[in-house]
Amino acid sequence: MAYRHIQREYLYLPAELKEKHPALEIPIGHHLEGKFLPENQIICANFAMQGFVAATFDPIGQGERDIFPGMKRNPKQLEYAAVDEHMHIALLLNMLGENLTSYFMWDCVRVIDTCAHCLMQITSRTGVNCKIY
Repeated sequence: MAYRHIQREYLYLPAELKEKHPALEIPIGHHLEGKFLPENQIICANFAMQGFVAATFDPIGQGERDIFPGMKRNPKQLEYAAVDEHMHIALLLNMLGENLTSYFMWDCVRVIDTCAHCLMQITSRTGVNCKIY
């Protein structure tokens, strides 16, 4: 699969980096703000204060990767607007014989690659933390 795009990740690092620390990938919930949502930033910062390298990113349709910025959204259902974006993209991909889940998984793999390769000196283990709400 030719999958080329820029993916901005936020890394939250522990204050002391004298030894290796475990790394966590933190996929975000269904909010348009993506990694800019204060609750997501608080979670990542708390993990960093506990000694973890925390990495987060915007999946397709959220935050900096809002595909349909001009899309009319129902103000009563604004908290689910990211889900609408996912559905629009998923339907388009289905017509091409592809699946949006594979793109989400590649996003996650890229974050883990960043932790494993670029931060090799500071990470000892890598895991994924999922929050569901």
